[in-house]
Amino acid sequence: MSLQHKNHVEENVFINNLVTKICDLYSQISSLESLKPSKDVDTLFTELVHTCIPPCPKFDIDHLPKRVQNIRSNLIRLCGEAEGLLESHFSTILASYKNPLNNLKVFPYYNNYLKLGHLEYQILSQHLNNKQPKKIAFVGSGPLPLTSIVLASNHLTKTTFHNYDIDVSANSKASALMVNDDDLSTRMVFKSTDVMDVTSELSQYDVVFLAALVGLDKKDKVKVIEHLGKYMAPGSLLMLRSAHGARVFLYPVIDTDCDLQGFEVLSVFHPTDEIINSVVIARKHYSHNPKVLQMPSVNSSSSSLIAPFNCNCRMMIVHPNNCSHEIEAFNPLNIHGNMFEDKRSLKPSKDVDTLFTELVHTCIPPCPKFDIDHLPKRVQNIRSNLIRLCGEAEGLLESHFSAILASFKNPLNNLKVFPYYNNYLKLGHLEYQILSQHLNNKQPKKIAFVGSGPLPLTSIVLASNHLTKTIFHNYDIDVSANSKASALMVNDDDLSTRMVFKSTDVMDVTSSLLMLRSAHGARVFLYPVIDTDCDLQGFEVLSVFHPTDEIINSVVIARKHYSHNPKVLQMPSVNSSSSSLIAPFNCNCRMMIVHPNNCSHEIEAFNPLNIHGNMFEDKRS
Repeated sequence: MSLQHKNHVEENVFINNLVTKICDLYSQISSLESLKPSKDVDTLFTELVHTCIPPCPKFDIDHLPKRVQNIRSNLIRLCGEAEGLLESHFSTILASYKNPLNNLKVFPYYNNYLKLGHLEYQILSQHLNNKQPKKIAFVGSGPLPLTSIVLASNHLTKTTFHNYDIDVSANSKASALMVNDDDLSTRMVFKSTDVMDVTSELSQYDVVFLAALVGLDKKDKVKVIEHLGKYMAPGSLLMLRSAHGARVFLYPVIDTDCDLQGFEVLSVFHPTDEIINSVVIARKHYSHNPKVLQMPSVNSSSSSLIAPFNCNCRMMIVHPNNCSHEIEAFNPLNIHGNMFEDKRSLKPSKDVDTLFTELVHTCIPPCPKFDIDHLPKRVQNIRSNLIRLCGEAEGLLESHFSAILASFKNPLNNLKVFPYYNNYLKLGHLEYQILSQHLNNKQPKKIAFVGSGPLPLTSIVLASNHLTKTIFHNYDIDVSANSKASALMVNDDDLSTRMVFKSTDVMDVTSSLLMLRSAHGARVFLYPVIDTDCDLQGFEVLSVFHPTDEIINSVVIARKHYSHNPKVLQMPSVNSSSSSLIAPFNCNCRMMIVHPNNCSHEIEAFNPLNIHGNMFEDKRS
């Protein structure tokens, strides 16, 4: 039996056993006379949650048997009902205290809300440039609005929260908890109304939170999202909770490809600890902002502008006659491909800098997600060539500035001479925040950086500012790139010992975490895209972050499956029957082959997929 077939069999056995256990628990839960808090209720739901928490391959819900799909739908409803009764019960208990908000620890899952609130605040602040929003709406706040309370008390201490719930009694219980708190009694507003009846008022909020249990089935959830998208202010943020892996049996799933029409998905975070919900953050499209570009149809000769989305939903057709004159058309055919091809050299020069700066500024603004596979073949070829040219130019730029820095007595004290150094500081801080969330804030002993190049700024920034005890192994196929990079460390007593450079094209990894860089929106014309559904076989995707500022790359973090952990499934390679794990990347570089038997168990892989010129075989300069 081949390894691939063996893994496939083990995977199916694991999933079948898991589904069988969940169905058995459903049978017991649905037989309960009441879902009010009791020993039996607590025991069964605790076992259900513990069953669904461990990481496992993503379920294809649509391909589960119809009976199991029905059980899942019913189980989500039962979980929602039990959660509401639990919160109502503890809201009543808390109201009996003179100062309810000083006694929130009596709620058994309060620590989970503290962690979730901190996580959501970190994600939110990254997209608000660390500015506090004036008003936030929380839809589906319930009788114990812990998310609003945690955010208002610990993080957003100047923000006003408008809490919407259709249940008058839930709002009555929630507002009673604020009475003796001089601060929150003025900043926490409770509105008993169906959010589907709220229209223009939604435009006043900088951020709207949508609770996981608002819209228990897909149709209802999408209706609510469409309504929010219609009335929220352009550029405002929508935060949603979803589910991943077996946790889809506990909460509804947000399909980020199809369910968020009118929004640009900025980040998706899948926790692997006791926090159950995934977190999705999206930005409402700017319908009349000249910085946001409408994408013309590439398959039509009509005068309509068609924004194609990579899903089975119907296309959104925008007629130019109904648009503001401020809207500028963005045509991916005009990506200066011919202008670059005429250049004999992509070494730093005034012309090169001007063209690439214009290209980057063209691709930065948020825009509907491209379905790359449905672009005309000519445009796909232009994109492939453009990515190669960008990679080569980036490698030459870094090589140029690495040589300049090496002329200083202390190169690392003069990194600001590199024109994009501040971007690396921001990106390093972002990646450290994402990484630390999945390492429980512990510093890894060793990190491997694949494709580090002649100016390894990500490694330098992380090693200097964040991971100050970690050893970095920097891999690059180009010997000269590593020689230039290592020369920058010579006069730094710390980094000269913690930064190791290895000239090889084979990365041997037994890793816990893999970090990659991808692209989103029109930025796909600058960098290759990681398809998190297909390209990361053998890994569980934990988080996807799409920046909207001058940081160009999206960030993906994934955890390698534990081959000897019965709770986690080892996914087979999709293109090989050998014992090697193949990590396929959606670019024209050769694949990275990872041999599990030839590496240190301490190394944790860090692969930003930074496209340095030296990684490409076809040189133009």
